Amino acid sequence: MKKNSIKTVLAMITLAFGVSTSAQELTLHNMEFLGQRHSLNPALNPLTRFYLTFYDLGMGFSNSFAVNDLREFDNNSDSFVWSTDKFLKSMKKNNATKLDQLINFSFGVKVNPKLFIHGSVAEKFQFRMTYPYDLFAFLLQGNLNEENIGKTMNIGGFRVNSTGYLDFSAGASYQLNCNLTIGARFKYLKGFANIYTKEALFNITTNPEYYQLTFENDLDFRTTLPDSNYSVKDLFKSKNNGMGIDLGATYLMLDNKLLLSASVIDLGYINWVEGGKRYYNKSQTKTFVFKGFDESSMSGSEDMFEKLVDTIKTTFDIEEETSPKYRTNLIPKIYLSGSYEIFKGNRVGAMMYGEIANKKLSTAWSVNAQLRLGRILNLQGNVSLINRKLGNIGLGVAANLGPIQWWVVTNNAGFLFFNPLDTRIVHFRTGINIALAYGKDKKNPCSPDYIPPGERNKKETSRKGRKSQIITPVETPPTEVPPANAN
Repeated sequence: MKKNSIKTVLAMITLAFGVSTSAQELTLHNMEFLGQRHSLNPALNPLTRFYLTFYDLGMGFSNSFAVNDLREFDNNSDSFVWSTDKFLKSMKKNNATKLDQLINFSFGVKVNPKLFIHGSVAEKFQFRMTYPYDLFAFLLQGNLNEENIGKTMNIGGFRVNSTGYLDFSAGASYQLNCNLTIGARFKYLKGFANIYTKEALFNITTNPEYYQLTFENDLDFRTTLPDSNYSVKDLFKSKNNGMGIDLGATYLMLDNKLLLSASVIDLGYINWVEGGKRYYNKSQTKTFVFKGFDESSMSGSEDMFEKLVDTIKTTFDIEEETSPKYRTNLIPKIYLSGSYEIFKGNRVGAMMYGEIANKKLSTAWSVNAQLRLGRILNLQGNVSLINRKLGNIGLGVAANLGPIQWWVVTNNAGFLFFNPLDTRIVHFRTGINIALAYGKDKKNPCSPDYIPPGERNKKETSRKGRKSQIITPVETPPTEVPPANAN
């Protein structure tokens, strides 16, 4: 493998950590004013009959450990010190880092009482990486730690799935009956960046008697990375195409008080056919035993390290292949929720979120409450269990200021108001919509505000009649004046 290629890959991974952000959309899902909830469940319609996005930006971060898991308070120095033991105890056998970035433009219109169509154009970046406990144990404790001698440490057992792409979506929801509504969104995708780990194995075993090191390696990962001259126009010219679909449904019961919702989104793939590279083990021999250095190679630590690296590279024979064709899947996500209307505009509920990334299922759980103040304000709060930590406080606000709708949601407001060093997630999404026709659904037979056509016509006729009586003046007949020469 060429050194420049290695540097390019490492730079892109570092860039992904530096500029991208993600978290689960737990708060947006239940915001009834917002059409953006179509992206989480295509059957979950907003209360407005028309919306058009003017601005929509989302960012977030999710990690298996927090900064305070790396340190503890030392009474002797009266300050915080880095703690290796505390950090390793906070980690699981397998850990994950998730990052996302979203720029979205969407629209939706209610065509008739049963049909709502919607669509969007979005630029998305998703980064998922799983990594083992052994990697940090090896880096922080070393292979000669008594816990690590004789143990096979899988320090390379990590997987990366990082994708940047354009998402062109079009979908609709349809009310089958007064209880059941179904929805679907179809997606055309154009990929512009990808790092994908198909296989990543790097084991180190320390012999308990002679302290020899046995290395075992099996590497196979792909990249498709834009060059430095890449522009926005090039995004639309990409030949890395794919397809996707979102499916959802809602069900009303208990006199329309209980709303159940379920969806599976981001089922799809992207075919990478241009600009790709593959790094893999060409040699069939994937095991190497390092017995140490002889006296002739003990001239300097740098020389010894270089010789060890050269020996490993030669043994494992890591090769680079240009322009391989491969396919990656999107990251499927699941939303299951239920909410009960206590009184009009006020609901309480619970939700489960799950996603499958790098062959691992991760989940988040939340309980929530929302309040609507007429047609002006939609508020929501929730408490979530994310990354094994309970107490993430989510908040959502949507305000209708005439035809302009401003909104902001977060899954962890505690990051802003409490100690940010204890948080494992950061999430923020905000936008501005044009939202029209918010009001009673008088033409839908399933709506509590429904008025039959006959009565509706009578009311309209009556209203027009009353208006005519008020506006049209009553004409007074002219008074006859007798002739001047009359007797």
